[in-house]
Amino acid sequence: PTGDGAPDGEQDGASQDISNEAIARFPDAIDSDPNEEGIEGADIADFTKRSATIGVSNNSGAGEPGSVVINEVVTDPQADWSDSIGGRGEPFDARPGTGVPQQDDQWIELFNVSDREIDLTGWTLLIHDSLPSKELLSDLNDHLYFTEGSSARKLLPGGYLVIGNPDGVMEDAVFLELRDAAGQVIDTVEIGADFEGDGLEDGAPDGENNGNASNPVNEAIARFPNGTDSDIGETGTPLDADVTDFIKRSATILTSNDEGVVTPGDVVINEVVTDPQSDWDGSSVTGCRPKEEIPFDWIPCTGQGARVNRNDQYIELFSKAAFPLKITGWSVVMKNGTTGSQVDTEYLNLVGTDLIEPVLRFSSPDDARTNTLSPGQFLVIGNPEGVMDDTVFIELRDGLGTVIDNVELGDNPEGDDPNDGIPRGGTASGTGTEAVQRTPNGTDSDPNEEGIRNADIDDFTKRGGTPARVNAAGVFPEIGDVVINEVVTDPQTNWSETNFDGTPSPGAAIQGEDEFIEFFIKKSGLDLTGWTVEVNNDIREIGAVSFEGVLDPNDTVNRAFQVMQYFGRGSFQDTAAGDYVVVGDPALEGSIGNNCFILLREPGRTIIDDVEIGDDPENDGEGDGAPQGQPGGGDANSPQNEAVARVPNGGDTDNDVADFRKQPVTLGASNERRP
Repeated sequence: PTGDGAPDGEQDGASQDISNEAIARFPDAIDSDPNEEGIEGADIADFTKRSATIGVSNNSGAGEPGSVVINEVVTDPQADWSDSIGGRGEPFDARPGTGVPQQDDQWIELFNVSDREIDLTGWTLLIHDSLPSKELLSDLNDHLYFTEGSSARKLLPGGYLVIGNPDGVMEDAVFLELRDAAGQVIDTVEIGADFEGDGLEDGAPDGENNGNASNPVNEAIARFPNGTDSDIGETGTPLDADVTDFIKRSATILTSNDEGVVTPGDVVINEVVTDPQSDWDGSSVTGCRPKEEIPFDWIPCTGQGARVNRNDQYIELFSKAAFPLKITGWSVVMKNGTTGSQVDTEYLNLVGTDLIEPVLRFSSPDDARTNTLSPGQFLVIGNPEGVMDDTVFIELRDGLGTVIDNVELGDNPEGDDPNDGIPRGGTASGTGTEAVQRTPNGTDSDPNEEGIRNADIDDFTKRGGTPARVNAAGVFPEIGDVVINEVVTDPQTNWSETNFDGTPSPGAAIQGEDEFIEFFIKKSGLDLTGWTVEVNNDIREIGAVSFEGVLDPNDTVNRAFQVMQYFGRGSFQDTAAGDYVVVGDPALEGSIGNNCFILLREPGRTIIDDVEIGDDPENDGEGDGAPQGQPGGGDANSPQNEAVARVPNGGDTDNDVADFRKQPVTLGASNERRP
């Protein structure tokens, strides 16, 4: 009879490409009519169209249904995945380019869910839409991008393959088939409308929508959990397998679809600067101090080269979670405007760790390498896309688009109720009010994002900027609340052996590690977190240095002095008037210098106190440096003139010559008390 010829009773031996070149028995040598009795349908049962296997088994290249899955699909790109402009020059990796997304940025990701290597040579991916197309998988296909160690001939267990810019144009409604070299169906997914032809509303992601995207948060159709497959055998049951297995989420190219999922409240928007008063991005290449400015670290660019503009805006995230979190696919949504008028929305997709604009500044180098946010660590998003208004509503979303945290600055950009945003928004009057900060650090009155009224008002205050550092609590600092009280630049006694506890070590070697600076606390309730001490040697001296470090004994990265001691009833986080702080051993930086200019700053960069020692290291004119307006103010030749100290203790007339004198050290105690 007619209709019973190989391979399917309809087709003949004609082929379109090498993937269907041969009519072959499959499995190899199968024969449903061994006695040649003319059994009807035997050829259809025994033969398939596949790639040629001349001289080898027809089983070559065969796989098992469900061993490799179509794991993630982007039909409507929201990023320049092909790296048309910028990027790392590696198309379809975790860092997209900066060009306008277009058709060439479409991609399909495959994932090896099995426990063995799989040779994909001769496998095909069929794309069924109004203009069907096909991708043949082989080492010769330059559209294929793999995770490390994998190739078309060897897709490792747990390995990923991305088909970037597949042939044809993938429509938002599409049916995809992955077939092995023998023509077996290994996996399928229907997205949107019924190109599968089963007449049912069972396409991913939900039976109604398709691959159309409006922003980076809903760019990808992805199996979730990663690699999940309700129809491993490709039997067509359950009918709603694609709806069950797939969701819309941010893209997680060449990595697990489980990444970037977090519980609300585990990470908070901790600090926001919309009206910069400091040059945080260090945009100037000349005249900037410190000379090696790192964008959006804790010290802004100062000096003649400083340039303050909207590029210095930033958003800081802080992890309150108990374990490291992958930030893949996270996004920050910024809605500018006033009541009733949303004027701008920007989506910032955190898909990589070394973006140029915006700048991602991790407080932990290990986090930067692994695209991770660890417990207690910070991530600063510097110069975010667009321009944040001082009135702005900011949302942090995880890879599934779930809102993890939000904050409203100003009068109702959120569009919920007026008068529940942070008053006056992000407007600043100087460096001391530059940042909108959670105070104490990380505090959150609405961790489950239930819309508790006035939570933002309760949680945030205006303070100085502390990017990638703990937000200080306590009372607001004012000039003179803490003074530089005693300085030793030319030690005559070993103080470092006892960690500057006030006890000398007679007979021990005396060296630069014994230098120290003492501060006298005049106000209770201060939190010294984020405060810094800056030391500038006389610029006319050979080998002169300038350095700055934090007054935080827990910060081993950003401090310039090895030892920090607190003397008195209070603490670094809650001072008591009459207490002392001593920082000693500037070994990592060199020496304080006998001619030096020392500044104490609060987190907003306001100078709380400064002292000039010697002959004009401040460069404001000669004759006004402690203790006598002469060169080498810190020079000493015995313990009797070792210290430059305020007398009376803590006295401050804004005249360094009048306020300071040379005398014996009174470390951690009143300068009027003789040792």
